[in-house]
Amino acid sequence: LLSSLEGKPIHEKKQLLGDELFPLVKATGTKQAPKVTICLLDTVNLSELAEIMYDANTLKKRVEDAFATL
Repeated sequence: LLSSLEGKPIHEKKQLLGDELFPLVKATGTKQAPKVTICLLDTVNLSELAEIMYDANTLKKRVEDAFATL
């Protein structure tokens, strides 16, 4: 996923990453998954986010933190 993002504009990177991230955020059971996904995309380094999105425990913690800030 990271290699497919290289050289793309930031808005395109966020869109591609968001498309992959949203179902994973929704699967954590959080309410307001769209807002949480956007919050994560806006506040977490995209490279870091691409790495943690497949680590269920780390992602769940980040989702909970993001939800708390809404």
